[in-house]
Amino acid sequence: MKKLLNAKFVFTLAILFLCYGNAWTTIVPKDLGMGATETYTICEGDRISLEGSTINGVEGAWLDTDRNIIQNWTAFPAGRYLQNQSPTDNITYYFVARNGTNTDEQRFDIIVKKIIRFVPVITSVIICSVGASEMITTNVTEPLGETMNYNWYVDGVLKSTGPEFELIGQVPKTGGTIEIHAPTTATHCESRITIPYMVSQVKIISANWQETFCPGEPVILEAVFEEQPVPTVLTYQWYENNIPIEPTDTGTYAMKSFNPTASTIYKLEVTNAAGCSDYVQKTISMMCNVNIPEKTVHDRKIIAYNNTVKVDGIVEGEVISIYNLLGVKIHSQKASQNPEYITIFMPGIYTVIIEGTNVRQKVSMVE
Repeated sequence: MKKLLNAKFVFTLAILFLCYGNAWTTIVPKDLGMGATETYTICEGDRISLEGSTINGVEGAWLDTDRNIIQNWTAFPAGRYLQNQSPTDNITYYFVARNGTNTDEQRFDIIVKKIIRFVPVITSVIICSVGASEMITTNVTEPLGETMNYNWYVDGVLKSTGPEFELIGQVPKTGGTIEIHAPTTATHCESRITIPYMVSQVKIISANWQETFCPGEPVILEAVFEEQPVPTVLTYQWYENNIPIEPTDTGTYAMKSFNPTASTIYKLEVTNAAGCSDYVQKTISMMCNVNIPEKTVHDRKIIAYNNTVKVDGIVEGEVISIYNLLGVKIHSQKASQNPEYITIFMPGIYTVIIEGTNVRQKVSMVE
């Protein structure tokens, strides 16, 4: 071939995004001389623009690897030609220009690097409590058999480098994103995957449950619970001896009256919309002697007069508890003397118990 006379071609290469796929590489031929070859490396999925810009009267054509014409011979009167190519394997393009009988040919070898392909074992992460953690791993599908040392970013900050990563809950932060970068290798281009994470916690903050009961007396159980950091719908479920006994309900407060006839395990479980949960469980024991009126039991006696309860025969250090008719403990104290006196200012009927014993007595307080 003869060198093209009086023709100049301008060559430029522009990469807008690095090896994610769908980046652009622009190739414009220039006067490199007969048989000149240029080599470029792109990523699988990247697009190539083959362009021509020549002086008036010069014709040119792009050919593929098999020298098939991609674009027919065309005059380029100071114009441009765009051919959007997206090769998946290595390919060679030729640009042939002519001016009358004079021709020139340039060769462009395109090396296509595969994209690293990997799949996270989990696609989203929920941390359910302060200090809880979640180990995140991935499965590499391309190239097979390779172990990747990923760069792990949490909310845009590089936290770790390696094949796996442990995310630890950080309440009150509500959540964010984990970005996994598989870095470029000799044969593969970098790729990235984003995984959302959320930190959520539900907690039972109070549950004042009595420990004993007498048959025929109601057992009142109640609890208050909350969610951090952002409230959603909280649902709760009651269990009796590990069997659900009530339909699931919603709210941040639960109260239930039971009438057990024997020692029973009660449980309350609360769950939020993220699937995080907390529970409280206790065995309520049957402990009383219903035949005990106001009389001595092992030299112990519980007597009420006016607004005062007198507990006789008490041992220092024993705990005296007082419950209202709803079964809620309203007072508890350790005995420091015998007899011990307790003042109740509200009139009503109460149950006085010496904890850890079978001494139990109903008393009536009057103004």
